[in-house]
Amino acid sequence: INAEYMGGQENMKGYVILAVLLLSFKIGQCEEDTIISVSAIIRHGTRKMLYPEFLDVTKDIPQKQNLGRLTNAGKRQLYLLGRQFAYDYIQNEKVVSANYNPNEIIIKTSGLNRTCESAVAFFSGMYPNGFGPSLYEKEIDLAKPPIQVKGIEEIRKVLKDAALPYYQRTVPIHTSSINEDYLFSPHSSCSVIRDKEKALEKQFNEVNDKYSDVYRMLEKELKPLFPTTQFTLDKCYKLYDNMVAVTSNAGKLDFSLDNDKLRQLKGASLADSLDKFLLLDLKVKLIAHVVLYNTRILFEQSIETLNEFIQPESSNNTVNKGAKMAIFISQDVQLLSLFKIFKWKIENPVPFASSIVFELHRIKEGKEKIKFAVQAFYNGNKIASYTLLDFADIVSKKTFKDEEDFMKNCMPPVRNDFDRELYFMISMILFGVFLANWGSNWYILIRKPKINQEE
Repeated sequence: INAEYMGGQENMKGYVILAVLLLSFKIGQCEEDTIISVSAIIRHGTRKMLYPEFLDVTKDIPQKQNLGRLTNAGKRQLYLLGRQFAYDYIQNEKVVSANYNPNEIIIKTSGLNRTCESAVAFFSGMYPNGFGPSLYEKEIDLAKPPIQVKGIEEIRKVLKDAALPYYQRTVPIHTSSINEDYLFSPHSSCSVIRDKEKALEKQFNEVNDKYSDVYRMLEKELKPLFPTTQFTLDKCYKLYDNMVAVTSNAGKLDFSLDNDKLRQLKGASLADSLDKFLLLDLKVKLIAHVVLYNTRILFEQSIETLNEFIQPESSNNTVNKGAKMAIFISQDVQLLSLFKIFKWKIENPVPFASSIVFELHRIKEGKEKIKFAVQAFYNGNKIASYTLLDFADIVSKKTFKDEEDFMKNCMPPVRNDFDRELYFMISMILFGVFLANWGSNWYILIRKPKINQEE
């Protein structure tokens, strides 16, 4: 502080005291900001190569095995990410309990091995071994299956009172068959998506033609490896994706491209995974809708906390107040869809083990005012902040105008066949019961059950 400007040394002490008083008043009026729920969308960890037509990018045999399989490095990535979540939302913010509570956390994955394994690794990091459930002395004798288990006494000595070795914890991970998860993975059998692709064929070709020089360059440079390959935008994407998978697993490529040529290949790859993909705006919105559905916990918790704010006595009851955290482990396409919907700057390719996290903040201003805000983070960096109403407007189904048509026309054949067969079997059983009880006063109404389209 410039004492002379403030009126000399004598007056300086008074200004300092005044500043402290004002600061104290400001602190007394400070907002109380609490994270009350979290919704996270996470890409699986590092995987093996996915496209068999470009396996010759390396001679490393282990790199070519188990295509698309989550690697050990990928498991470590998700484990470490889980540890960070434990620090952020258990130790620091205390959003969920230190002892795992299945009512507080929902974990979902797409129907792929690499996403399911990633979910297990993530949870192992968030709730590590050593703190799992134990058995009471009376339970130990009861804890055995109704068959003879060889060496059961030795196993019991090792386990002691632990329910599982090393006091592991288990968690329910919810998933669906890739064939039935029609919203998560829209496929070519969907008439709406197929019609959309046909209508955009001209635009797809225009995007593809922009990169003809890149195709010629690759056919020349990679002729020893792929002598008969005629490159297209799709093949540029597959080649680049395999290259990333190899280098992400400390593998060595059997060819090299200088920086300029590698940049051209990457540009063509991004055009296929981004430009062509984003032309299918309907597909983007549908995928984003399913992902955003998991953010419903943000709204549920805002209602709960408002109820507690209005009726404090209700906060002490024992009624389950719903999940506080939703973890959704998927692929890069789901994260890209969110970038599109929220109009964030798109980073592509999305690195393995990337995450988008939505935090719901409850902000108290004094004793009589409360508001909510949603903050979005990408790989730990804050990228956006919304009022709850603005966020609700984006998440709203009004964003997805074509959803109803999609739901009507894109039920997978497997599901439709199953429903028809089930309806037929139920009808025959009920008809048999009707005949068996002919003459009695039974009235049976057979109705085709309505499919719960939203679920």
